[in-house]
Amino acid sequence: MKHIKSAALAIALLMPATVMAQDWGGFYGGLQIGRGDFGLDGTATTTDNTYGVFGGYNQDFGSYVLGLELEAEGSNITTSGGTDLDSQYGAKARAGYKVGNGLIFATLGYAVIDTSNLGTGRGATYGIGYDHTITDRMFFGIEYQRHDIGNLSGAIPDAELDQVSVRAGFRF
Repeated sequence: MKHIKSAALAIALLMPATVMAQDWGGFYGGLQIGRGDFGLDGTATTTDNTYGVFGGYNQDFGSYVLGLELEAEGSNITTSGGTDLDSQYGAKARAGYKVGNGLIFATLGYAVIDTSNLGTGRGATYGIGYDHTITDRMFFGIEYQRHDIGNLSGAIPDAELDQVSVRAGFRF
């Protein structure tokens, strides 16, 4: 997973910048697919596919962008102990810096995960990402998120989910 994080950051930093800065203000929504690495404290992690939707609102302040985003995701992750990570929901604040037609951003928020047999957990989520404008309304991006989830139903150790996603979205 460390190699995926390094590759995501390298891609974001090496994307070519253009002279024209994009207006990132307004509502947006889209789809994302990725790979998640899920585990419980003291146990091995399991990696598999994740998929979901996201939507939010950005306010453009010239070189900087601030926003709020909601997301809902499902996954194919099943731990070696037989626990399915069924879904993840989150709300997060985004703070970004424009680089030509791109936006480098950081996130901080709150996540809820549901599992098949261990219940629900809640905790912090944070990450980094890069979105790049393809047209005046369409963008593609990549995002890394870390979800630090407290005890699932108070009965077991804390859970963690590391996730790298590719995103495609539209501004309205």
